[in-house]
Amino acid sequence: MTHIDRRGFLRAAAIGMVAGGPLAALSARTADASTMVKRAFSPDYGPLSPVKDHTTGLELLKLPRGFEYLTHGWTGDLMSDGRPTPPCTTAWPPSSRAAS
Repeated sequence: MTHIDRRGFLRAAAIGMVAGGPLAALSARTADASTMVKRAFSPDYGPLSPVKDHTTGLELLKLPRGFEYLTHGWTGDLMSDGRPTPPCTTAWPPSSRAAS
């Protein structure tokens, strides 16, 4: 059996509290997520519908009513410095002609 003094015990307890705080918050957030209901649209903004891009006139995104957007270029198009627009660095796979 390991002998631990009062200082060692308090040090271990403090480390446990510091490490356990974020884990408790994550656990509470995960528990709350299980009770969330998947809705067709946000009650704050309403349903999503296709919206034309102000630059190209193409319907690239679905947005709530009243929202608008514009694209600044396409992947591979030459920029003002003569270099091609870099590819998208997001987590989803790029489409054949992704806006950047």
